[in-house]
Amino acid sequence: MRPRLDTSFVLAEPSGRVLLVVNRAADGWLALDLTGSEEGRMRGPGLELRILRGGRSFRERVFSLHALLSDPREVGALRVPDRAPATFGFGGDLARLLRRAGRRAERRLLLFRGLTVLDPRMNLAPRGAAAAVATPSLVFETPVEELWDRVHGHAVVGISGDATWPP
Repeated sequence: MRPRLDTSFVLAEPSGRVLLVVNRAADGWLALDLTGSEEGRMRGPGLELRILRGGRSFRERVFSLHALLSDPREVGALRVPDRAPATFGFGGDLARLLRRAGRRAERRLLLFRGLTVLDPRMNLAPRGAAAAVATPSLVFETPVEELWDRVHGHAVVGISGDATWPP
């Protein structure tokens, strides 16, 4: 049985791509590609942040994902709905976030150019994917080359099948 798709899930696709589901919007599930290629870096005083390819949609925008504040709404970010006490923030005022977080930002903040939009009718994790509950250590501390294996090792349900997604 495939688990119901939900926010704060990390999905490991058969293709090797690993997505973090951050929101369900009217036009689809929004996800960030944690294994996306590095597209650049943002440098500030004593700080350097990577910008990863988050997906094919909204490529003109840069989105932030962070686990730095107990309530991300303090900086205008969306609190990624989750059942766990660890809170992910999506977006918000980056300058204000950096002022609040200081040097900690390098460890718990990623920037993404674009994002991935999944079919809004999708209610179950895709066939062929493994789904794991996202934690800050899994998302921010796992080397990208180990992420797919770690998600499968912590999977809520590993799913067999040859269907790929999104189409």
